[in-house]
Amino acid sequence: MPFASSIEAPPDPNTIILDIGGRKFKTLLSTLRSESGYFEALFSERWDHKPDAEESYFIDADPEIFEHLLRYMRRPWIFPIFWSKQSGFDYSMYRRLGHEAQFFQIHALSSWIEDQRYINGISISIDAPTRQTIHLVTPEVTKGNEEISHHFHVNKRRVYLCPRAIVVHRGHPELCGAACPQGPGWYQDGI
Repeated sequence: MPFASSIEAPPDPNTIILDIGGRKFKTLLSTLRSESGYFEALFSERWDHKPDAEESYFIDADPEIFEHLLRYMRRPWIFPIFWSKQSGFDYSMYRRLGHEAQFFQIHALSSWIEDQRYINGISISIDAPTRQTIHLVTPEVTKGNEEISHHFHVNKRRVYLCPRAIVVHRGHPELCGAACPQGPGWYQDGI
């Protein structure tokens, strides 16, 4: 009697292995047929398309691009975004993916790319610099993808100091009266 580990399970009729340009992709047949007119026709009863000796179906296409197509076919409500902060949108990748989406008849993805709707997937906001005195700087809460740069500049201004060191006279020489001895009351204040 053979051991259970030596018994091979029959292949799942719902799964399929695609050999795309030498790279293997295993997925559900329903995933391919639901989003792609190409695969719907290829695996219909009209065509007698048989797997090769390794039980895979060879399709001459770019495996790097097909990976994104398959990811979309698995989750058709999630569209691909090729964008980085350093270089922006990868228009070359969108062009290549758009051509393959047309070839494989993935109409929703093809029109999404053709209409450049991916541009709405990224929002960029630029704020003008603000100037605050150091004692008015408040803590800020930011999102994980935001950056805030603080640049501090030391500025100086002339400020009047009361010779009697009366705080409310600071910066207001007109408040000093006869009781305040006259003398040099101006100095440089860092702000």
